[in-house]
Amino acid sequence: MKRILLAVVFLLVYGCATHNTIRPPTLNFDLNAQSNKISENDVECIVKAYYQKSKLEQYFGHDLLEYGILPVHICLTNKSNSNIGIDTQFISIVDITGSSSSPKSIDQVCNKANKSYWRTAGWGVLFGVFGIIPSAINVSNTNKKIRSDYESRILQSGNLVAGGATDGILFFSVRKGLNTLSGMTLKIPLINRLTNEKTILSYSFSGMISYRKPSSTDVEEKDRKINYTDYAKKEIPKLENKIRIVMLDFDCPKGQENESSAITNLTLDTLYQIQCFDICTPDQIKQLLKETQLQMSGIKENVIKVGNLMSAQYILIGDMNKIGNEYWILIRVIDVETAKLIISDRLEYEGNLSEIQDTYLGFIKKLTLETLKYCNAKKDIGEI
Repeated sequence: MKRILLAVVFLLVYGCATHNTIRPPTLNFDLNAQSNKISENDVECIVKAYYQKSKLEQYFGHDLLEYGILPVHICLTNKSNSNIGIDTQFISIVDITGSSSSPKSIDQVCNKANKSYWRTAGWGVLFGVFGIIPSAINVSNTNKKIRSDYESRILQSGNLVAGGATDGILFFSVRKGLNTLSGMTLKIPLINRLTNEKTILSYSFSGMISYRKPSSTDVEEKDRKINYTDYAKKEIPKLENKIRIVMLDFDCPKGQENESSAITNLTLDTLYQIQCFDICTPDQIKQLLKETQLQMSGIKENVIKVGNLMSAQYILIGDMNKIGNEYWILIRVIDVETAKLIISDRLEYEGNLSEIQDTYLGFIKKLTLETLKYCNAKKDIGEI
């Protein structure tokens, strides 16, 4: 009996449900975040999204992206002579389709992050009721720690006094299986309390999440197993006209512009080989932006508008990242009519870029046929 009681005490103190994290360092000391600082109307803003698995577990105790939650660290500094009003409920993330996401409440985040009682049910099997009770108590205490920890980090609404600064984290809903931040923009509305002048700070995220593979919701597993040669023979003849598609320049980290340009050109060449598309090239898009006075820096925020101006059915957006001799190439296809992301897939390639052609042709053919399948399905049900 004494041994059982000792086991119960041990479980109460050292039960398996725990929440031990450290706080992220202030962004004022983060050189990478500092290099992407934005400023407007005497308000400086530093932003950092936490998407690396190791950092999420270190700072939040969970890989929150697995639950479709993206933590975003925001630091605002008021260098004006007036108080600046901040209302965090109106801060949003706008994705490449124009859909926006507001910050999640602490309840919503904790419902995802809380340690479940059933995750510790194994102790109950081992110790019977004497194990279930301390496990449940420990889980409850851990859940309270999670809530208290997250609440203490939240960016607060209110007035940012002249010369002052505020720092905190907001949690946003994102698509599960997210594999890139490119095309996502953080919008922070502010108001000058003295002049009532309104300002919207816009921060464009970038970067690929290299450790995640595309979700099965992006491209169904059964589609990946199709014999694409046979499928092409079936689907291509259904096309009455070529599919009109807008293609943008591939995004990439700084210093990789040459490789990104090569991938952009290779994608164009490959699409021309397939002969299913009427392509609006990146050069044509640049000319359109010049004629319509749209800013190149905001092209991804206006991607649906660009698609409509070019009378396109679909938009192809690409991202490239290189680490050592490995390349990650992500391509997404958006339906202009519905503004929905219909395809997202990634090619991981290791080797010399000059030898990627055959591999890349297969990758693009696969995406083409997935687009054809979607396009013909819309036609069959009378949508186009």
